[in-house]
Amino acid sequence: MQLKEGIFAVKLCELEREYGLLQSTISICQKKSPDQICRKLEEIKDDLQMQNRLLELSVQNSRLPSVSALAKAQLEYGRKAEKLFHGAMSRDLKGSGQTRSAEQAEAAALYSEYAIDFATQSMRYALACALSALQLQQEADDELTKSPQQKEESYI
Repeated sequence: MQLKEGIFAVKLCELEREYGLLQSTISICQKKSPDQICRKLEEIKDDLQMQNRLLELSVQNSRLPSVSALAKAQLEYGRKAEKLFHGAMSRDLKGSGQTRSAEQAEAAALYSEYAIDFATQSMRYALACALSALQLQQEADDELTKSPQQKEESYI
């Protein structure tokens, strides 16, 4: 596969779409009523469940064990993050002198900041993986274009 074909074009479009959705939804929902936010949250939760089902299929059916393990890690992260969100974060702020709802709101905001930080870190990791893949692909393409004599010389 040649690099100019843009081997990551589809995934980059997905990433851009998801970032746009994240940014616009947060911006719009800050001005919405609690009921409207609740409906949007339910929609997002449904989407997360569907994505989890797709990851579960990847765990079971992936051709490469490393891809299966990565899908499993994504599933485990999501489950652990959800458990922490609903439990530990709100308990950590008890006794702060705020009302229960204010404590929960602060905990959720702090947790959200860390989730965004994790997404940023994931993007950096994805960049490192993509650059490694591009480098390896270019090396493979270079090997294919070498003449038979050049290939023999490289083995000597």
